[in-house]
Formats: sequence, C-alpha cells, structure tokens
Amino acid sequence: MSQDSELQPISGGEQIKTRLKETQILFRQQKYTEAKKILQEILKDDPDNAAAYNNLGSIYLIRGRLARAERYFRKALELDPQLADADENLKAIQKMKKGKGHDEIREEIENLESECKQLIQNKRVEEAIERYKKILELDSTNVKVHNNLGILHFQRNELEEAEKYFVRALELYFHHGMVFDDQYTIIRDNLNKLREKIGCNIADYVKDNLFAQVKGKLDEGELIVDNFLGSFRVYSEGEQVEVSTILTLTNKRLILYYKSSQAHHGEAKWVEYKHADIKNTRMVKGILKNTLIITTPDEEFKFTSQNRNEMKRFLEAVRDAQGGTGAKITSPVDMTSATASPEVYGKIIVSLLDILRDLNVLTDAEVDHKKRALQTVRGPISSIKKRGGLIPSKDK
Repeated sequence: MSQDSELQPISGGEQIKTRLKETQILFRQQKYTEAKKILQEILKDDPDNAAAYNNLGSIYLIRGRLARAERYFRKALELDPQLADADENLKAIQKMKKGKGHDEIREEIENLESECKQLIQNKRVEEAIERYKKILELDSTNVKVHNNLGILHFQRNELEEAEKYFVRALELYFHHGMVFDDQYTIIRDNLNKLREKIGCNIADYVKDNLFAQVKGKLDEGELIVDNFLGSFRVYSEGEQVEVSTILTLTNKRLILYYKSSQAHHGEAKWVEYKHADIKNTRMVKGILKNTLIITTPDEEFKFTSQNRNEMKRFLEAVRDAQGGTGAKITSPVDMTSATASPEVYGKIIVSLLDILRDLNVLTDAEVDHKKRALQTVRGPISSIKKRGGLIPSKDK
C-alpha cells in the first residue's frame, strides 16, 4: 500500500477506521477469509470506501482470482482516482495478462539486479535507480528493491523519496501477508534511522525539500535571490492549520509555496506576485513572536519564524529586488546613543510596553491606554533625556 492511503478509510468515521486496521492484522497473519468478511461488512456500511475495495481485490489477487481482483481494483480507482495502491495492483494484473511467464519475469529481474549491483560499484547511482524502478514495473511487491531504492535516495540526501520507499516496503509486509523475517527488521531499522536524521534538523529538511520543488518549477533563466522558511496559517475545512511555507524571491517574482496533509487535501499551493505588485513589507519583532508581513493586492500574508536574522535578511532582499521601492526595515535602535531623538525614546517606551504585555505584567487595555497617553502628551517624552531618562547616554 502507498503511504498516502495506508489503508485509511475514505469515509465512515472512527468505527470503520478501526475495522480497517483489523484487516491489517489479519493480512499479516494470513487470515484472508476473516479479513474478507470484515471488508465486505465495511462495504455494506460504506459502499464508497475505495480502500476497502482495494484491499478486497488484494485478497483475490493473492488467491490468483485475477478477474475478480481486477474488478475490485477498478472500482477503487473509480471512487478514488488518486489511490496509488489500486493503480499499482491493476498494472500488476495487466502485466500478468500479457503472457509473460513467472520464470521469464524472474530471469529478467535477476539480470536487472545484476546490472544494478555493477552500476552501484561504478558509482552510477542514478542509472541504478532507474534499473530498480524497472524491476518494480515487473514486480511491484519486491520489498528488497524498495529497500535498496530507499538506501540510494538516503545516500543522495533525498530524504522524502527514501522515506517513501522504506514505508512502501513495510506496508507490503502488512498488506500482502508476508512473513516478518530478518529483512523486515532491516527495513524497519532503516526507516527509524532516516526519521532520526530528519528529526535532528526538521526545519532544514522541510526547507530543502520545499525549495527543491520550487526550484524545479522556475522558468528557464530565472535566478533565485533568497529563500525563507516560515509558518503560515491557512484555512482547511473551517479550521486554521499552520503549515511550513517556503518563500522564494527570484529576479522576476515572489513565490509562496507550501504543502500540508491537513490543508486543501494535501495539494501543493503556489502563489506568486511580481515585485511591483508587492504593496508593503514589514516585520513585527518581539520576545514571543517574529512576524513577517507582506501586503499584496489580494491580501496580507503573515509568516512567523524563530529565525529573526533570516527573516530580516529576506525582507531586505525583497526591498532591494523592488529597486528600493519596497518598505524599508526600521534600523535597530541604539539604546546607548547620546544623540537619540525624543521620537526614538518614544519608540523605546512603546517597545517596553509591548514587552510588559507579552510578559503579562500589563493587560492589553493598560498598554493601549499608556500608548494613547504617549501620543497626546509629547512634552514628557521630549524631556526624558534632559531628566536623565530611562537609558543613560555614553558620556554620563
């Protein structure tokens, strides 16, 4: 089964989800009759459950009942055209129907495996990957090949691809009734090592992955100026979902790209604006939050990040790309400067008030009241420096 479906029901709620999980255990125990009975019961309650049709077809495929299996796989794809498992299973049946005998297929696979071994020894990894994929076209349930593809992609630091193949290999054990042998343990350990590596620096992993996908979609000759990884809130089925988002600035445009399994049914989203269409850019800085705000003719986008310096650098790059027409970032205040103007002291006080609010020392209402007082009474602000003020100058 593919990572996307993972035997999860298309509809039917928690009860159906639990019953589908029961069939996973029965597959593993090779108790196909009991699994078949549960799947048939699921389809009575939820006749549009594509995953159940696919799994029922798998039982008939294992038993050699190709016509019945094909009918169920086609029904699964009719209900869910994106169900990769059903598509792979259907292709496997079609190959069987072409008349290639088992021995002939086995010989072709052995020849390809031998080629792969030689290519890897000669460090021609990309060609080896293509040969392994040809093996999967002949035998989509070959767990050894899935594991080897995972290893090759892992070595190339293509972690998402590596994870896909390791997960697929383990799913084959669960859903095709394979015996849990030493090879299963090896694949499971490989997947754990991969996820440990991802977990060590998840931000870099997400950024590299999203950036690679954006880079592949750029126009010919389009140059990348800078990238920024932030979190962005989007609406999905009436709820706000936080997604990891890559902002890419090129010499032509600003691109917002993100993928989320929760938002928009897992579809990738791509939004772009020409430099001239960006109306304003600014950054809200504080102890508890750093927010990058980009205003366009359509809406105001807000991105949060823990990396303030990266956010500031990206903002400056956007401003420069606009030829200096974009909103500039306010320079950091030098709190020890003897030449600071009264306005600067006012800004310092406002910043301190915001800090006190973030620390829950003052309420929102108290902070707003004090800010209004600062705006209407300019005399005390102007005289702060003369009275010694909150922050001494360097020559005192």
